[in-house]
Amino acid sequence: MYNFYLVESFFENDTKYYRINILTKNPSGNSVTGELIIEDKTFLVSQASLSINDDALLFFDHFSFNLQYKSIDGINLLIEEEYIYHTKDGKDKYAYGSSSIAYDSLNVNLPISPKFMRRGVSALSDSAKEKSQDFWKKVRPVSLKEQEISFITTQDSVREWESSIEFIERKDSIINHTDIWDVTLSGMQFINRKKGTNYYLGSLLQSIRPFQVGGYRQALVGSFSKKWTKANRLDVGGEINYGFRNRSIKGFADVSYTFQPKRFGSFSVHGGDDFAMLNQ
Repeated sequence: MYNFYLVESFFENDTKYYRINILTKNPSGNSVTGELIIEDKTFLVSQASLSINDDALLFFDHFSFNLQYKSIDGINLLIEEEYIYHTKDGKDKYAYGSSSIAYDSLNVNLPISPKFMRRGVSALSDSAKEKSQDFWKKVRPVSLKEQEISFITTQDSVREWESSIEFIERKDSIINHTDIWDVTLSGMQFINRKKGTNYYLGSLLQSIRPFQVGGYRQALVGSFSKKWTKANRLDVGGEINYGFRNRSIKGFADVSYTFQPKRFGSFSVHGGDDFAMLNQ
């Protein structure tokens, strides 16, 4: 797939390195081009600057990356990575972006209990997405440009507005508004995100049971859900129906409760009484 060319060799802190240029043999294939800096004797990659072939990209029009490695206790680890990319946004606009990541305080071969994360590869604290700009100013290795700071500030203000009580109440009022089409076709929903409740009542069309065992039956369909601050959730749904020929009441209900959201811990109960056709 590739041709490799030695560009130069150089010393850094008494360590010899080779700069190697990478060229693909198939310019239109799924490949990369760029250069590697490799340490002598150990053959460890110290740096990599590569670009993916534009013709092989689906979403992006350009994608390149720069990686820097450091050997810690004989293990080659990433200490810095940077990604540069852009894509066409609409007819006449392009969206340009870059992402940089820096690692510090790296530790290798720490004693970890077999029960830790149950074979997981990473863990995030609950507050990981709620850090303030003051926090990021202290830990961010590269200062942001004015345009980037303005963009982040706008994003934060929009996110704050979308989590405000006023916005949530407006959003709920749109859903809670009921018209003739809700009553006849789609059903009626009444939501209160502040309290974590959601009620649903089926429409007239959803309540019709014309071809049932024993003839026509009229049903009442509905559901209810309640979500608490710790993401525990109760869901109740079902229907009750009445048969005019047999003068009987039938129906069913589903109840489920999520008590450990992070571990997907939940239980559910289903029960009811209904007619069923065994054969034709």
